[in-house]
Amino acid sequence: MISYLFDQFHHSNINQRTDEYGGSIENRCRFTLETVDQISAAIGSARLGVRLSPFGLFNQTHGEKRMEQWTYLCNELSKRNVAYVHMIEPRFDEFKGASEKALALSEMSLDQDISLAPFRKALGKTPLMSAGGFGPDNYEEGIVNGSYDLIAFGRYFVANADLVERLKSKEPLYKWDRTRFYGPFEDNEVGYTVHPKRELASSSDRLKGQLVD
Repeated sequence: MISYLFDQFHHSNINQRTDEYGGSIENRCRFTLETVDQISAAIGSARLGVRLSPFGLFNQTHGEKRMEQWTYLCNELSKRNVAYVHMIEPRFDEFKGASEKALALSEMSLDQDISLAPFRKALGKTPLMSAGGFGPDNYEEGIVNGSYDLIAFGRYFVANADLVERLKSKEPLYKWDRTRFYGPFEDNEVGYTVHPKRELASSSDRLKGQLVD
């Protein structure tokens, strides 16, 4: 639900407004929280999930006080009893490779460890869903140690309709076909529900954290 439109308000280098929706951290979060409140009033907060990108770099977002910004937002969301909050692991990115993302994070001058831990704490009892770099070998670790409540899969799920059963039984996973990620195609079903050719994910494919492979 929370995506690029909302990030235009969140990041101080993009949000140049001088009204009640710009300036302070509280003001930059206002639009997001008002939207959450309105949707919750319509369908109930228990049916609403929120996606946040505190370390996203799409469209050159590099606002100041990232940790404070999203800690405040998570604190506010924890009061609203939403179903979950979904975040991507900070060192993984949809548009940059792992090395590019690491360099960008190092240039942010953050005075804290770059992790989702502060946001997990701020969310309190609100479930945190994490995505980015998870595979069959490591998806349980964060849940076992309490870092996350849920793990999200993208590419592996596209390529494995029976992903949950395969993870349970430890069966090998099929590799995704990146050329079919973005359409539309005349045969949209190919690569999603129809797989003319399939190959198992190799050791070099496993645990890739960036989509630019």
